[in-house]
Amino acid sequence: MIYTYDDDKRTKEVATYEVDGTLKGESCYAYDERKNEVRLTAFNADDSLKNGETQSINIEYDSYENWTRKTRVVESDKGGQPQPKHAELRIITYY
Repeated sequence: MIYTYDDDKRTKEVATYEVDGTLKGESCYAYDERKNEVRLTAFNADDSLKNGETQSINIEYDSYENWTRKTRVVESDKGGQPQPKHAELRIITYY
């Protein structure tokens, strides 16, 4: 695997290779200013979208700026409305 980081764009690219050195695929991650992952795009070796989709993450924060809900949304390359894939909830109790 080869990792490529771009701090200015807040991105990370991960290229994966077969044992013989041929490209297996690549994943591109984008992060927000709080270093939370907000987008994932994965590609096959032929540069087509893996599974024909791009994933984005919608993040909700509480009044203390801590995230309380992350919803992963799938966007198909065939169009249509983005569909929620799963959500992660976090309950924080402040004393």
